[in-house]
Amino acid sequence: MVPEASCPWTGNVDKELVCTHKHVDEEFVYKVNDLVYIDNIVEKDLILLLQNQSILAVMQCCPELEDHRESIYDCLRRSTSNKKSAKKMRRSGLHVVEVLGYNTYTAGDTEGKHYWIVQMARGTEWGVNGVGKVMIQISRKEDKSLFVSALYPKVGLSEA
Repeated sequence: MVPEASCPWTGNVDKELVCTHKHVDEEFVYKVNDLVYIDNIVEKDLILLLQNQSILAVMQCCPELEDHRESIYDCLRRSTSNKKSAKKMRRSGLHVVEVLGYNTYTAGDTEGKHYWIVQMARGTEWGVNGVGKVMIQISRKEDKSLFVSALYPKVGLSEA
């Protein structure tokens, strides 16, 4: 892929705007042809997409997400009478994560707990070295996914 700095531009993007950066040692390069936005999440479809690439997802989050470490995150909203906790919960909402993959934790559980492997922009202090686990819908036994939308690029080969 070509670094964005190699193809700078300003203004509106139109169909005629093309990167003029030439590759001297490669015959073909990858080009983002389109961005696909999904607003009705079907987690089985996300699993299929992850076979080829990571995706960005907008995720529901609760205050516990800020301090999340090794466990599998499930965004359990609990009612509270504590004013400080209630205010913090109202501030929670949506957060963008990169979904890198998925796995199943089976130790001590015959059904297993299915989870997404995600990375956030909180740095290496969050999760384990910046990567965490988010419970998949089927293991949450909920009707809806914690992901409310997703975005991924359609990439194709282009002549250099």
